[in-house]
Amino acid sequence: MSLQWTDCAEWPRAIGSARWAWSCEQFRVSVVIKQGEKLMVEMSEEQVVSAEVAPVTAKGNPATIDGDVVWTVSDPSVVTLEVDASDSKKAKFTALAGDGVRPCDVTAEFDADLGDGVRTITAIGQIVVKDAEAQTAEITFGQPE
Repeated sequence: MSLQWTDCAEWPRAIGSARWAWSCEQFRVSVVIKQGEKLMVEMSEEQVVSAEVAPVTAKGNPATIDGDVVWTVSDPSVVTLEVDASDSKKAKFTALAGDGVRPCDVTAEFDADLGDGVRTITAIGQIVVKDAEAQTAEITFGQPE
């Protein structure tokens, strides 16, 4: 599923437009929510999620960028970040174990100026990691007496 930002003005440091695609690599699909102009994915501490930022023009057409995308996470104790070595527009986030609900902002920055100048576009999303819930159970019996 992909969603498109068209107005990121209410986000700190978010300017321009970007389209994000999130997908879960586990058997259970994560929930993708659009809150205002902020994209968020909820996942358990046992899941991995991939993301891709797709720069677009003002009319929503794919746009070329100058150089690589630089990804960051606000809290590396919530998720680890692995940028795709062959395509910096793609990244993978692995949830880390913890307690309770743990939000982590994700940023993807790139240079939109195709000339000698620099015009940085920053796209922001959020990953919310929650404790894994029970999915099944086992009963273990002791020795009969």
